[in-house]
Parts: sequence; C-alpha cells; structure tokens
Amino acid sequence: MFVDDEMVFFTLLGAAAASALLFGAAWLRTKRRLTHLEDRLLDPARARGGDDADLEGRLNDLSLRVAQLARGQEFMQQLLSGKRRLPQSGKSYEVTPS
Repeated sequence: MFVDDEMVFFTLLGAAAASALLFGAAWLRTKRRLTHLEDRLLDPARARGGDDADLEGRLNDLSLRVAQLARGQEFMQQLLSGKRRLPQSGKSYEVTPS
C-alpha cells in the first residue's frame, strides 16, 4: 500500500493545528480562572466577610457534625470493646458445619 507524502503532511498539519487550538483554549481558560481567583482573594469586601449570620450557621452545622462523629466514635469503641452488640434483626439462622 502506497502512502502519499501529501496525506502524511496534511494529517500531521491537522493534528498540530488541533493541538495548538486545544492548548490555546486551555491556556485562556486557565488565565481567566486565575484572574478570577486573584480578584476574589484581593477583594477587601470578601475578606471582611459581612455575612456573619452565614458564618455562624456554617459553624453550627460543623459543630453538629463533630458531635455526631463523636457519638459514632463512642459507639464503635463500645462495639469493639464488647460492651455493646449490634441489634439482631430478622430470623436468626444457625450455622451447621458441613
């Protein structure tokens, strides 16, 4: 099978052009995202917050989750130490050796 030099050239040229376009698009998106993040970081209104109620709500949610994790940790310690057992549900089946 004979491969034409022009076909190889245009295939490589198309691949190079597509790669350049994709690289350019990624570079532009990264540049815009970086600018956006820098603006958010340097904005003094955002730094002060102003949403104390929102911050307080988030802290309350976080404290509830920490308390729930502590209760779960206590339960796991009781299970592992043998002070507590998992509740049995449904029918109990006896294991018979075979």
